[in-house]
Amino acid sequence: MQRLTITAPQQLVLDEVEATVDLPPEHALVRVKVISLCGSDNKLFLGRYNGPAVYPIVFGHEWSGIVLEVNSKSEKIAVGDKVTGDCSRWCGACTNCDFDKNLCSNIEKFGITMNGFAQQLVVVPLQYLYKAPASLDLHVLAMAEFFAVAWHAIKKLRQHEQLEQIQPNTLIMGAGPIGIALYVLLSRYYRLKKVSVYEISPQRREMIKNIFGIEALAPIHVDQVPESYAGLLSVASFDLVFEAVGKIATFQDAVYLAVPGGSVVCVGMLGSGEVNMTPTVLKGLNILGSIGGTGEFAEVIAFLNENQDLVRKIVTSIYPSEECVNAFNPEIINQNLKIQIKL
Repeated sequence: MQRLTITAPQQLVLDEVEATVDLPPEHALVRVKVISLCGSDNKLFLGRYNGPAVYPIVFGHEWSGIVLEVNSKSEKIAVGDKVTGDCSRWCGACTNCDFDKNLCSNIEKFGITMNGFAQQLVVVPLQYLYKAPASLDLHVLAMAEFFAVAWHAIKKLRQHEQLEQIQPNTLIMGAGPIGIALYVLLSRYYRLKKVSVYEISPQRREMIKNIFGIEALAPIHVDQVPESYAGLLSVASFDLVFEAVGKIATFQDAVYLAVPGGSVVCVGMLGSGEVNMTPTVLKGLNILGSIGGTGEFAEVIAFLNENQDLVRKIVTSIYPSEECVNAFNPEIINQNLKIQIKL
């Protein structure tokens, strides 16, 4: 079978390995069909990933495939089912798993800290698999993970169920795939009418305008704001801000742009840096961090199945596995919204 491994930064190997299948109870053998490349995969390849990671690593945590064999008495998953799965390998036994499996004390990440799904055959515990309708395109299903991440971030808001009634003035900072997923969910599912998108790249702004009709704005960098109430209020205009870039400077702008009592939700891996947190205190902001999408897949898969034509537009390039090294070229990455690899 084919297997794709990042052996070290900027070193990608495609090899053929013998498939030896040991199928323990409550496991399934899955034929992986499609891998969606995440920003994390790109950073792993470049050696710039901020979180825990290991090399060598079979990457891939956004994927879809077909079940070939099941060892279970349960009818949850059957041969021939279309499936996708968690990025987080949670234990289900710790205290953290009781309230959010994405915060598991023993967590591992498929394709980041342990081998993932960029291989044709994978044995997967059933607890990490999610069945999709037969009508759902595998290329769309392979985007369920980052949509689940976006959905989980929205649900961090205590008032998320009332968003349609509240109609907050909302800003999404960053028009990458998670930023676009946030936009699609907020505008289509939660029916928000005031959702703005900031994006630094003129090329990406043009891309999402052509693909989705989104008039993304060039970011307004907030600099030297007087730390008086009048000064802080002069630039604050958004009730809800999602930081989906993963840069300290963007987070700083988010803190300034949020109105008193507003919320800033961080889904980007910010790394280290210096931030002026005075506006957070003076404006009584709610700062929330969110990671992972475990717990959201059932709703996400149903949403994707109902909105396939729209979501499919997020994929702007598909590479066969034999040419996948080209998908990690920074120039290619900058020219695309979401790249997929077909195994």
